[in-house]
Amino acid sequence: MISRKIAAWIMMPFFAGRKNMRINTNQNAASYCAGGHSTTNSRTTDDVDYHELLRQKTQEMLEKLQNGETEPTYQTGSGSYTVKEWRRLIDRVDAVEDKLKEEQELREEKIKEEQIKKEQIKKEQIKKEQNNCDIK
Repeated sequence: MISRKIAAWIMMPFFAGRKNMRINTNQNAASYCAGGHSTTNSRTTDDVDYHELLRQKTQEMLEKLQNGETEPTYQTGSGSYTVKEWRRLIDRVDAVEDKLKEEQELREEKIKEEQIKKEQIKKEQIKKEQNNCDIK
C-alpha cells in the first residue's frame, strides 16, 4: 500500500514551483478597462488553485495504485507509453507501412506493364520495317 507522502513525492516534479498560480484570460488590460471595469482588486481571470489540482491528481493516482489500475510506462525518446499504447501505435504504423507497400507494388506493376507495351510496340515497328525492306 502506498502512502500519501509517496504519492505526493511522485507528483512533486510535475507541480514544483507552481503555488497559487493564476491564469489570465484577458488579452489586453486596456480593453478590459474600456468596458467600465476597475483594474484595482477586480479579476477577470480563471483562478486555478494548483494546490487543489495537485491534491486531486494525487488522490486519483493513489486510488489507481491501491486498486491496481495503473500500468507501467516506458520512456522512449520524448514520449512515455504503456504497453497498450505502444501496441496501438505500432499497429497503426504497421497498417500504414502495409498500405504503402501495396501502393508501391501497384506502381511497379504499372511500370512493368508500360515497359512491356513499349517493347511490344518497338518489336512491331521493327517487324513492319523488316517487312517493308523485304518488299523493296
